[in-house]
Amino acid sequence: MASVTDPSSPQAASAPRAAERLVDERIKRTRRALKRVDLAAGMITLVIGVIVFLSTAAVMEHWVIPGGWSQAARTILFVILLLGVSWYFLRVLWPLLRQPINAAYAAQAI
Repeated sequence: MASVTDPSSPQAASAPRAAERLVDERIKRTRRALKRVDLAAGMITLVIGVIVFLSTAAVMEHWVIPGGWSQAARTILFVILLLGVSWYFLRVLWPLLRQPINAAYAAQAI
């Protein structure tokens, strides 16, 4: 004979709540991990872009432009570098810092 569990009993109600808390905790951890991974990937991309820009400028100065860059050209290149880094930060990194990762996306990533 099967026994019926009273849904109002504390044991029956605590099991689903414990499972929901476990799922919520895992989703929260996954959201934090996804944010860290996205930030790390964005920073690595930024560093690679800066290295490529500076390497290209150095190669141009030493091997292509006779006498090297003038002081005005170096200043312009520096301003271009700062504008590029600022643009990348505002378009890629700032939204990651400002906005939370969607819980549905985190659950799907699990």
